Amino acid sequence: MSEGPAAGTPFQVLPWEREFLAGTFRKGVSVAALSVARGNGKTALVGGLAAGAIHPEGPLHRPRGQTVIVAGSLAQADAAFQHCRWFLEGMGCDLRKRTVWRNRDSATIKHLEHIATGAKVVARGADPDLLHGLAPSLVLADEPAKWRRSKARAVFVALLTALGKESGARLVALGTKPEAEDHWFARLCDSPKRGEYALVFDAPEGADPWDPATWRKANPSLGGPGFEVLAEQIGREARTARDDPAMRPAFMAYRLNQGTADVDADLVLDLVVYRERCESEVLPPAEGPYALGVDLGGNDSMSAAAGYWSETGLLLIVGAWPTEPGLRERGARHHVGDLYARMADRGELLPIGHHSVGAGELLAEVLGRWGRPAMIAADHWRIDDMREALHRVGLAGVPFTGVRNNYQDGGQYLREFRRAVRDREVTTPPSLLLRTALAEARVTTYDGMERLASASSGGRRRSSRDDALMASVLAVGLGCRDHRAKGGDPPPRSTRSEPEAARRVLMVTADTVVYSDGTVRQRIQDGP
Repeated sequence: MSEGPAAGTPFQVLPWEREFLAGTFRKGVSVAALSVARGNGKTALVGGLAAGAIHPEGPLHRPRGQTVIVAGSLAQADAAFQHCRWFLEGMGCDLRKRTVWRNRDSATIKHLEHIATGAKVVARGADPDLLHGLAPSLVLADEPAKWRRSKARAVFVALLTALGKESGARLVALGTKPEAEDHWFARLCDSPKRGEYALVFDAPEGADPWDPATWRKANPSLGGPGFEVLAEQIGREARTARDDPAMRPAFMAYRLNQGTADVDADLVLDLVVYRERCESEVLPPAEGPYALGVDLGGNDSMSAAAGYWSETGLLLIVGAWPTEPGLRERGARHHVGDLYARMADRGELLPIGHHSVGAGELLAEVLGRWGRPAMIAADHWRIDDMREALHRVGLAGVPFTGVRNNYQDGGQYLREFRRAVRDREVTTPPSLLLRTALAEARVTTYDGMERLASASSGGRRRSSRDDALMASVLAVGLGCRDHRAKGGDPPPRSTRSEPEAARRVLMVTADTVVYSDGTVRQRIQDGP
């Protein structure tokens, strides 16, 4: 071991590591994924694999074979690169011998080559421009969830393309789970295809985060040689996170591997906060007036609508894509696989219009699902189309507000939405659409004020999926402000509650709830 309490002792391969290595290097596997909580020896494993590839007697050695370590930055990739060097030195290699090793280890270059065989290890940051010309036999992708969001997919594609230059080449990705469910590493971990292998250690959703039994689900090295103090470290962090909610996202992300964001400085709302405070299988009734929020996209873009019942705190969301191209083809174009098809299967996403979502058709769907709203707010984008559609569907008399997404107007709605979530005044069914929107959306800050990021600031794009969040912000912001102005009491605080059967909500309308087992239940409008 090169560092930590067990530094200087022989490296021992743990049972779970043996399982991963056996699956990764099984015949026919070209892409493998390991997702495990931080502190379980993942970086040392990456370094060990690299050492086994460059050492002339290593099990992964190939003459002229190239091993590439890729991480979010060169500095992060260097951690595994140094592990590789330490392993080699521990096996008796003198890396200072210039006749045996070509060694370049500087702030900008990480390159180690065994001269006689031509085998080499290089470290690179996750930038597609830095990966041209590579022909690796082994790619070690370290912490892909922490790669720069705008470049992660391009880097993955560049690495896969480079693999095709070498027969039997492999890509091995290791790290914590991404916050976004459409991230390529999340897809690889959740749904490995033919030629792929994945081993995932994470705490189950809903498990007690403070229970040591939960920790073991995400930390397979607990109690193993060299990891004697890991339980003490996790326990200390658990106590801190339990007492300080601001520390919980990092604990959930790093120690329980639950795919949450560890830093929420530019997030609208952390996913773990949303799922803990808002999502519930047991929903409040759709009673009283509701506020409708609408975000219309441009050509070939998603649109969304959200309804918020301020008396009970119920929030329902529906999104829509144009029918051309189809959802699966669109998902392939946007590099999100079957995400849109899964949303459609859950009743969260609808095909509306041909090349753009018609405002009138979307409003008609809303009327059919939730009834007539008491008030409407919409993003100022396409406001003329929105006014025309309100006339066509008979909603011209409903109070309507066009909201500009600036620091003054849009910022006020965003602050109201965050306050309502914080105070547990929002309850939603489990929503893949809203989860994805929260993972996608970002805020921009100016002079202490915040607003949802726009296309000009790099936050929203034509293929963006944050429209459902914008609609929700508008609905909740409008509903809460109106309810408070009229002197209404806050809705009952939402609580997470699981039904007696292990069913999942697929679709909710004003009158019915459709479950994953096919059950259709009439919504209860009165009673507790």
